Amino acid sequence: MLQNMMIKSKLLILGVLSTVGFAVVLLFANNSLNTLKSGYEYNKAINNEIGALKSILIGGLLVNSASNVFILDNTNPKPIKTIQKGISKVKKFAKIVEKNNSKNNSKNYQKISSELDAFVNKANEVYKKASTNKKLVLKDGKSLLKPWRALKLNIMNASKQLKAKRKIIEKEFYDTLTSTITTIGIIILVVLVIYIVFTILISNTIITGLDALHKAIKNLTTSKDTSSRVNLKTKDELGLIAKDLDIYLQSIEDGIKEDEDFIKNTYEVMNRVGNGWFSQHIESDTKNPILMNLKSTVNEK
Repeated sequence: MLQNMMIKSKLLILGVLSTVGFAVVLLFANNSLNTLKSGYEYNKAINNEIGALKSILIGGLLVNSASNVFILDNTNPKPIKTIQKGISKVKKFAKIVEKNNSKNNSKNYQKISSELDAFVNKANEVYKKASTNKKLVLKDGKSLLKPWRALKLNIMNASKQLKAKRKIIEKEFYDTLTSTITTIGIIILVVLVIYIVFTILISNTIITGLDALHKAIKNLTTSKDTSSRVNLKTKDELGLIAKDLDIYLQSIEDGIKEDEDFIKNTYEVMNRVGNGWFSQHIESDTKNPILMNLKSTVNEK
């Protein structure tokens, strides 16, 4: 099939193959990157939620620890500020968890919301009591500890579930990344193999034509044999050149044969004239203008 195509068409095929292969790689890479990006964003959201839950635990520990310190020493004002700081921390990161849950359609906030509200309300009561110069007693610490334990248990369970989910997502992420790299490598390899095969086939058709032309011209210049032909069967530019060269060689051969016939006829006429047959004329024709002038001169005499 390639032998019947023009060289520019063959080169166009190579260009199309390269473009299509490159486009396939880009398309697949783009789709894979979008998948990886989604996985990365989801994993990032989980990490943020785990971090926020951890911060709620830290805030709760601050509230409980500071409350116990204030129970032991009601004259020290520093634990009051720590309690306030702990409550603020719990509220701040609770909002982050709530926002993250609404964004990712998660239900972790709903699981801890009731215990969170109970703990924050109790913590506010303890803070209000401590900040109004009232003494905190052991009973206050125990009343704060009850909602804190329930909140802590739910946060730890939620964190455990999130970590398990994160592990699955990370595995899917790396599996997708590995699969993407492998698939892109295979696509590039296949495209390269096809490109190289077509390049070799196209190069062979061009080289074959050039070799045939070179041999024909070399044979013509060395042996002066105009009967040889290129006989290149391809239909590309080289095939057209070879065809024109064969036609040209045929015209030269026909001209030489005409000249040979003319000279032979002239020789016969001259022999007859030499023998006294003065009515003899040269009958042969040729495309050679010099020989035709010779014919006119001889026939006139």
